[in-house]
Amino acid sequence: MNRSDADLLYEHYGLTCPPQWGTMRDFSRPTYGGKVAKIARVLGTPLMPWQHYCADVALEVDPETGLLAYRGVDITVPRQSGKTSLILAVAVWRAMRRPRQRIVYGAQTGVAAREKWEDEHLPLLDGAALLKGKYRVRKSAAREAILWR
Repeated sequence: MNRSDADLLYEHYGLTCPPQWGTMRDFSRPTYGGKVAKIARVLGTPLMPWQHYCADVALEVDPETGLLAYRGVDITVPRQSGKTSLILAVAVWRAMRRPRQRIVYGAQTGVAAREKWEDEHLPLLDGAALLKGKYRVRKSAAREAILWR
């Protein structure tokens, strides 16, 4: 990363410690990252600078095709850094953007995934007034789901 890249990341995201490796944001491409940031605010978990940067890069749009520029995205950060809140905001954005999608959340075990879902995801969704009435929750064992209207 050259000095001008670090300056751009500080100017746009407030990143004082730019990533040491990874895909650099292509500022010539539009991105849905801002929409994910709005959803994160609605959920009560505004994105941290690194999260906003990752969302912007991951959700860049190829202007020629109108499709997302990247088919897959890997993010590696330490424990307790905010991955869950970023993942939830992206999942809500996807669910609201395109109907009838299947978005899967996993963890080390099915029990751990269910606990994260019940203890963290559902309370954030339930606390978001702007999302009231836009989804319903199914809690039957092994068929857990958030069904978006």
